[in-house]
Amino acid sequence: MENIFGIVTKSISGEKLTGNEELQLEQWLSVPENKAVYTELQKVWKLSNQFRYNLNIDVDAEWEQFKHLRDSNKVRYLNKPPRLQLIAVAASIIVLLGIFGILSTKNNQQYLYQTAQNTEQIQLPDNTRVWLNAESSLLLDKAYNKKNRNVKLRGEAYFEVEKNAELPFIIESGKGLRAKVLGTSFNLQVKEQSKTWALNVYSGKVWFGNTSKNALVVEKEQQVYFDTHSGTISKQEVFNPNAISWKSNQLIFNNTPLESVASQLGEYFGKQVILPENVQDLRYSGTFDNPSEKNISQVIALAMGWEYKITNKAIVFTKKTKSAGIQPLS
Repeated sequence: MENIFGIVTKSISGEKLTGNEELQLEQWLSVPENKAVYTELQKVWKLSNQFRYNLNIDVDAEWEQFKHLRDSNKVRYLNKPPRLQLIAVAASIIVLLGIFGILSTKNNQQYLYQTAQNTEQIQLPDNTRVWLNAESSLLLDKAYNKKNRNVKLRGEAYFEVEKNAELPFIIESGKGLRAKVLGTSFNLQVKEQSKTWALNVYSGKVWFGNTSKNALVVEKEQQVYFDTHSGTISKQEVFNPNAISWKSNQLIFNNTPLESVASQLGEYFGKQVILPENVQDLRYSGTFDNPSEKNISQVIALAMGWEYKITNKAIVFTKKTKSAGIQPLS
């Protein structure tokens, strides 16, 4: 089992197999269940390579790390069917190799932190703390905390930056966009599929822009948006308390327009939220800790006098159908 999963990992990551390894892999893949596992892992590996960096991985060292985790009982499987157990074991290797963890190139010593479906908290060499949202990555410069504190972000992350006046913390992303700070806390969303990218500052100040003429200094409880098509940057005065709901697992609404509530719920739960017609003048207030789709839908529906339905792709609110009742005698 150990040997075959090492071979599977090398194959999926694109490393050249020996003749004996190719034979073992071919024999293993002749079993339909194993073929299905291999296909699943290819999908996982493809996800982990959305952001392509030149990384050389020491499979043997990572496998030893995986065995250490396994033997220390830090890896647990909860009554999974046999096929899911195989996927869980193999995916654990992939997790060590690329989806989340530290990957270093043998020549440049660059470090990449990357997540798949979960959020992760990490601490950088300078004690800066980072909460990395799902499907995101953070690449550290090879001279990080020595000559600079430069990183590259894809996706979304919340930062609590350790102060260092001599080495400003600089985040680079697509479109030439940069954020520069000395010591502060903020959330930066630069998801490739989003039409607008957003910066929310919780303490300190952040320089944000792609050129000296197209930049703003953003202060505490301010948020700015970058239009990925036009390249323009705009500041919004109303601070969104739910910008880091993915990190805090809390949703806060304070006299919030219902259409905005629906948009933020959709972002949090990853599905469409559909409201009844003619609700543009309605507002809602409430706070939810560790909200579930069912709980928050029940509370909002009760407050608004609505009904709701949850499907795989949407949360649908509808106005209650009025009963015809008993008609008076003529």
